[in-house]
Parts: sequence; structure tokens; C-alpha cells
Amino acid sequence: MEVVQRQLGMNGCFSVGRVGMFGGLAILWQDEVTVSLRSYSKGHIDVFIEGVEQIGFRFTGFYGHPKTHLRKHSWELLRRLDGNGSGPSIVGGDFNKILQASEY
Repeated sequence: MEVVQRQLGMNGCFSVGRVGMFGGLAILWQDEVTVSLRSYSKGHIDVFIEGVEQIGFRFTGFYGHPKTHLRKHSWELLRRLDGNGSGPSIVGGDFNKILQASEY
């Protein structure tokens, strides 16, 4: 991840390694912002970001479980994280959610 960080010219980085062939998350940032790590696991990185337009907000990078029968645990994680804060927040990542039959 350090190579990618340097190539992109980012000053800060936090990453969670993949498990086998699945997952892996990273958040990279410039010095203009302050990033405070709140929590992380193999399926998420939860941070608070300050310094963007002087407004602080929460960002959660998310990776939903790739196995259908285990995705309920991913959604439970999101519900728990939602209860741990207030104010503006953004969640982004790979939810591994099939929206249409054509995606099978």
C-alpha cells in the first residue's frame, strides 16, 4: 500500500489487508485534513475527517461479505456503526449486493 500511497502523492494512509482473494480496504488522505480512526475490521474502516470546508464528517469504507449467506453479518455491522455517531456521514465501498437478476 505504501507504493500506491507514494504514487498518488498522499501523505496519510490506513489499510486493512484482504482475506484470501476477498476484500482489502484502504483510506488515503492529504495533509489538509485530519483523519481520526474510530474503528476497523476486515469489512470496514470508520474514520472522522476534519478540515474539508471546516466541516467534520464521518466516513465509513465498507466491504460486504462476498458469500451470500454471510452478508447478514455485514448489514448488522453497518447497523451497529450507524448507532455509534451523529452528524454528517458517508458510507462507500463494495456492498456485494445484487440488485438485479442479471448480476448473477
